[in-house]
Amino acid sequence: MNPPWLPRTLIEQIEVLAKLALMIGAVIAAREYFDQRNDMRVTRTLEFASRFDGSEYLGVRQAVGKALAEKARALRTEAEAGTDRPKDPELIAARADKAALALVFGSEGNKGLENEIGQIAGFFSSLQVCVDRNICDAETAHAVFDAYAKSFWSNFEPYFRDLQRITPEAGAGLEKFAGTNA
Repeated sequence: MNPPWLPRTLIEQIEVLAKLALMIGAVIAAREYFDQRNDMRVTRTLEFASRFDGSEYLGVRQAVGKALAEKARALRTEAEAGTDRPKDPELIAARADKAALALVFGSEGNKGLENEIGQIAGFFSSLQVCVDRNICDAETAHAVFDAYAKSFWSNFEPYFRDLQRITPEAGAGLEKFAGTNA
């Protein structure tokens, strides 16, 4: 004698198989849906990468890179010349902050980078919103942009800290993306 929970007739067996097929189909459809959503998030993230690598930000990134390279050259020249360098960590930090602010606002006849820095910070704020809202893929975004964001934040953090005294949200998206306020 069969247990009571087993289907007894052919029709009952077909109904059980149909229900199982329906459940398996639903699982496959759900997986396909989530795979497509993930593919869409990756695509959106790569659109950000194309934008950042494209003409919209190329000049901005080049101006910032050139200014940072010039500052690094000046620091190397200073070190090679044996100029007195402070040994106190607070004085070293203050000198670095002053150098970063000089890059932003300009000094010695050099044009400042305030607009360019604002554009890059705005880009990373937009990217962070995209990641936070699950429109962009966080893993892909960090794989593509982490190195730049962290380097940029470390170079210009003093500027953003000063700006945050007036506008607390200034650079917040960049800071969060760079992982310093996650």
